Amino acid sequence: MTWLENKLLSGAAIIGCAVLAFFLFVQTAALITANAQLAAAELALQTEKTGRETDRRLTAEAHAKALKALRTEQQAITDKYQGAINAAIQQADVSRRDAAAARSESDGLREQALFAARRLADAATPPAAVAEYAVTVNELFDNCQRDYQSMAEKAAGHAADVRTILAAWPVSRSSE
Repeated sequence: MTWLENKLLSGAAIIGCAVLAFFLFVQTAALITANAQLAAAELALQTEKTGRETDRRLTAEAHAKALKALRTEQQAITDKYQGAINAAIQQADVSRRDAAAARSESDGLREQALFAARRLADAATPPAAVAEYAVTVNELFDNCQRDYQSMAEKAAGHAADVRTILAAWPVSRSSE
């Protein structure tokens, strides 16, 4: 080979190497850019993942706190309701005792009225008038007594119902 051919061949090799070096440089730059973009995407993904985990944790904490508050409020309402029911039962017992005492007192008054009727029968008044008076007074007294006891029992039951409803009625925190 001649000197000129060697020079041409060597020039072509240099040009080929330069083109190859240029393509290698372009590919390396593209690879570095792609790696940088990949690293940025991975960082953004990790940040988003961390954000979602934080959101999930905060949501779970808020849910647990709300659930605990709801359970506490439900327990307070249940306790208040049960307390009202217990108080109503105790009040019903007191009302029954009071009614029994009223019946006992009424029986005593009835005995007194019968005793008075017997004494009136022995007096100087005409026996028919005294007997009629005694019977009428006893009937009137019995009617009043029955009506009074019936009304007292109904009133006591109504009062117990009202106390139970008022005591058990749930009160929201905003209206307390």
